[in-house]
Amino acid sequence: MALSIFAHEGNVGSFEYKTVPVKGEEKSVLNVSFRADVKARDESGEWSKDNGFWVDVEFWGKRSKAVAELLKVGARIVVIGEQRMESFQSNDPATPGQEIYRLKVRADSISFAPMGIESIQYKPKAGPENQGYPAEEQSQS
Repeated sequence: MALSIFAHEGNVGSFEYKTVPVKGEEKSVLNVSFRADVKARDESGEWSKDNGFWVDVEFWGKRSKAVAELLKVGARIVVIGEQRMESFQSNDPATPGQEIYRLKVRADSISFAPMGIESIQYKPKAGPENQGYPAEEQSQS
């Protein structure tokens, strides 16, 4: 099976962080509903983002908790990972039993786009090499 790479920027619709049992061990996962932008020119030649699409993203591991703590609905993010199509049977009374297809992404990376961010504060670097240096010198390295 070929690897299908997904790399898009867009906005968070909803998200949920949880731990789930996997082979007897608790694993962290962040599930994000994400509207990926697709830019295209409209009839007047201007760029439009109205051609976007919704994607279900799952982000596993320790970094998922750090992202979840900073994430907000509407946040602008960049998702990079492996994409696949999944299908399921509709339980909607208007389309009972119809097969529904949905794009899913297993993210390798979720990054924050700078739009809408007011400030960023970094943690000091850990380790003995940073002992004794003033804070402003540490922040420039």
